[in-house]
Amino acid sequence: MELKEIRARIDAIDEQMLSLFLERMACAEQVAVYKKERNLPILNAAREQKILAEVEAKSGDLAPYSRELFRVLMDLSKDRQRELFGRMAEAGKEE
Repeated sequence: MELKEIRARIDAIDEQMLSLFLERMACAEQVAVYKKERNLPILNAAREQKILAEVEAKSGDLAPYSRELFRVLMDLSKDRQRELFGRMAEAGKEE
């Protein structure tokens, strides 16, 4: 396979990854609303560790890289949830 073909394949994969990332972040927003309504904390450390362990178990030689990717995804989700928690708190003050 030529480099140009490999890069085209990577570009197509990146498009899919972006779409899935945006979908994942939309779900994180729904989680934020659910947790805020029920006074639940953003962090669920036990769930995160379970997910990371499962990712590592499925990733073979790429386990450290897969773990890091999913850790970053979860961190971004928590950051977005914190942002939304702040907005919801501000909206509650205005009422």
